[in-house]
Amino acid sequence: MSSLPSGATPASIDDLLIDPQRVAADRREAPYRLIFRRAGIGMARLSLAGTLLEVNQRFADIVGRQPAQLVGLHADDITHPQDVVTSRAHLENVLAGRQEGFQTENRYVRPDGQAVWAAINVVLLRDDHGQPRELVAVIEDISERQRMQEAMSSARAAERASKAKTEFLSRMSHEL
Repeated sequence: MSSLPSGATPASIDDLLIDPQRVAADRREAPYRLIFRRAGIGMARLSLAGTLLEVNQRFADIVGRQPAQLVGLHADDITHPQDVVTSRAHLENVLAGRQEGFQTENRYVRPDGQAVWAAINVVLLRDDHGQPRELVAVIEDISERQRMQEAMSSARAAERASKAKTEFLSRMSHEL
């Protein structure tokens, strides 16, 4: 028995092959796909093994590559070598079930060798049965903030050195 009204015929063979559940799922996902593509912050989907499955343009801009160049790479491939061990430890904690996600700051390395500081928030997504499915990361470029913090630390260190020098000269002049 056909689900078409009596006398109606399908417009094409494709009409007979359309999965209504898939169409409904696509409609539900559409707003999220739009947000992912157009977000002003970096976003990435990763496999449980850490392979980049999908990235938005903002994330690609942060790491100095095109989205197509990133898909298929492992997150370690673009992470600064000094930050890889920490990143792996966070990922292992998530996969072992000790936490559902993590927040961290680390560096990515651009193709030209420049390091870019990033604040990263990673969450584990589960399927309908509660099994881990993939990871989603939100990434913000904090390089400028890091430079400001380093400049402030340098200024404080210079101020302390100047103060120590002044105290030393004061004591020496007193002794003389």
